[in-house]
Amino acid sequence: MTRKKALFSRNVQSLLNYLFLVAFIAVICILGGQFNRVGLSPVFASTGSEQLRSKAQNFTVTGHEQLALGKADSALENWEKATEAYTQLGDTEGIAGSQINQNLALQALGQYRRACRILLTAVKLDYQDNLACKQPNETDIKSEQQREFLQEFLGKLDNSKIVAIGLRNLGDVLRVIGNLNNSELVLKKSLEIATNSKFFPEVSAGLLSYGNTKRALYNRTRNLYERTELSNDKIDAIKSAEESLRLYQEVSDDATATKLQSKLNCLSLLLELADWLEPELKRGNIEIKDKFAQIQSQIQPQVNEIINNSSLFSNLPPIQSIYAKLNLAISLKKLKINDQLLVAIQYAKDALQQAEKLQNKRAEAYAYGVLGNLYKDEQINQLSLAESSTKKALYLSQSIQANDIAYQWQYQLGKIYEKSGRIEEAIPAYNIAVNTLEAVRQDLLSINPDVQFSFRENVKPVYDDLIRLLLQSEPNQDTLKQVTEVIGQLQFAELQNFLQCSSLGLISLSEVNHQPDAVFYIIALEDRKKVEVIVSLYNQQSNLHLYQHYSVDWNEFKSTVKGLRDTLQNKNFRPSGTSFTEITSYSQKLYQLLIAPAKSYLPKTGTLVFVLDSELQSIPMALLQDEKIVTWWKIIALP
Repeated sequence: MTRKKALFSRNVQSLLNYLFLVAFIAVICILGGQFNRVGLSPVFASTGSEQLRSKAQNFTVTGHEQLALGKADSALENWEKATEAYTQLGDTEGIAGSQINQNLALQALGQYRRACRILLTAVKLDYQDNLACKQPNETDIKSEQQREFLQEFLGKLDNSKIVAIGLRNLGDVLRVIGNLNNSELVLKKSLEIATNSKFFPEVSAGLLSYGNTKRALYNRTRNLYERTELSNDKIDAIKSAEESLRLYQEVSDDATATKLQSKLNCLSLLLELADWLEPELKRGNIEIKDKFAQIQSQIQPQVNEIINNSSLFSNLPPIQSIYAKLNLAISLKKLKINDQLLVAIQYAKDALQQAEKLQNKRAEAYAYGVLGNLYKDEQINQLSLAESSTKKALYLSQSIQANDIAYQWQYQLGKIYEKSGRIEEAIPAYNIAVNTLEAVRQDLLSINPDVQFSFRENVKPVYDDLIRLLLQSEPNQDTLKQVTEVIGQLQFAELQNFLQCSSLGLISLSEVNHQPDAVFYIIALEDRKKVEVIVSLYNQQSNLHLYQHYSVDWNEFKSTVKGLRDTLQNKNFRPSGTSFTEITSYSQKLYQLLIAPAKSYLPKTGTLVFVLDSELQSIPMALLQDEKIVTWWKIIALP
């Protein structure tokens, strides 16, 4: 009996010990959960932190893989999850890195404003309600004061690698949204940090980005020169281009992807400069003769260096490799050499094959479009292949609602139709391209930067060619009205591009309370060697517009405008004597060319509005009077 009691007692004690152990573990688990919630994890909870960090790293890697395949939406989703995980871990560098990664996906999606804001947060530069990301018309703070604010806050940043990377990306975004001066400041700071800290790959990437911003400054100054023809603007434009070339050439050889991109950008800029300066040289501008020769001498060696190191393309992520090959194909076409055109076609075919393998519709559309452009070239002249390739590019673009590139293929199709003599099909194609451009005009400032884009090459010709074809035969009143509308659209698009601002808040002439008595629409079509003038005459009684059209000889117009502009811009100009006689001589001749043909339709007094091409925008139109100055008009000139 005693033995049974002892055995029972031991069993009870064992049971109590077991229940105590269970209770102890339960309490520890509860406390552990509470510690985790306040950030005071017990030792054995570190396993959970490591798992969370591993998840964050996996999200990061997956995001890069998705972006390399051109799947920006998926990449963004993964990097947002990585940011959440690093936030839970309290890892500030991981948070910043994930935000910088998010910016890459947002840029690929064309959401540059959103990318700009997240980068300001990443580098702790989000001051004055994201002031750095705003356009001049979106704030009352003057540009000079904005730069002072930015300079002050840049001086307070840490000199860390993550800040250097963040600033470089911010500089890229600021360039695309048009804040070029801020982009330059930010990229200088990024390069300074990377150089001082010896982050050599980041130095190379920074040089490439800075070179791209200098190139954008060159384009802006060149646009200004083409409006004013002031020699100082031309000098400044060439200087910015030379600085851009120098920065591209400083990129080190050990940064494979960056080096290839810098070589491609260098080549395309050399070709662009040569195309610009050659006509200037032919017009007798001998001071650029040496610069032109120097630029020409660099082009073929640059081509050879890229082609002889074609293995560099295989070291790029797939989507970057595709656009790099298309970039090269576009440049090779500009050489206008048959052998190089065949090489260009092969690169475009390789890019198409890669894009199809990735099933990236946008990249496929670009590849088909570039192929169509190459087949259309006069030396290749395979118009059936050009048409089929362009139609595939258009179909793919429309299937993913990518109107920002669809208009290029609509326009290209029009060029192919026109070249084939199918004018009745070319006009609707050009018209559709213009309508598509109008629908996406606010997105033109964020065209995919991976493929070369120039307003002069990619946008203006669409409007010019439609105008040219509409005026090719005897146009009726409806056609003339359509042409005036297209000219107005072109002027607005040019102004947006020049100011790098998509929201100008302008109103059309039809919305003005007092209708002008006459509106002169003047556009210079250099390819046709004609200046087209359309006069819209307003009849108050009938509330209708009557349109008159006539053409002006190109050479006579150009020489007269140049003579008047040179006289006005002469620093020795005096508003009397010989200078005044020269001005009246040129201004009266310009009057005879542009206004006199419509004189019989004009009232003795009233308001004249001039919608001017860039050729005339530096000329005061009030100077244009006949010899007797018998008419008195209020003159309004619109850019």
